[in-house]
Amino acid sequence: DRRAGNDAERYLAQTMFHRAFPERSLALFVTLLLELPTLFIISGGSDQLCSLIGRRRYQLLVAFLPLTSAISGNVGLQASTLTTRAVSHLHVTKHSYCTWLLAEVGTAGYQGLGMG
Repeated sequence: DRRAGNDAERYLAQTMFHRAFPERSLALFVTLLLELPTLFIISGGSDQLCSLIGRRRYQLLVAFLPLTSAISGNVGLQASTLTTRAVSHLHVTKHSYCTWLLAEVGTAGYQGLGMG
């Protein structure tokens, strides 16, 4: 597909910072917002959270725990998709592997700093 090839070329030409922001971070920020209540539940603040939002809303929130667990694999899914695309468009070869890998690790580092 011609559009996919253009997207892949554009992504490859971006710096590590521009690969991370906003290209890949929007989904991570949404995931973070969805998982913050889960953090409060797991970290022992469930009584405080229940009294803050009410028992009914708290039960509804707990029902979403499996969903937030499923979403948490977002970075891995992004990396897998981008790696597959890079290989299929010959952006990763024996000669370019180290450069490509360092760029992706740097991008992940920027994402970690931005989210942490």
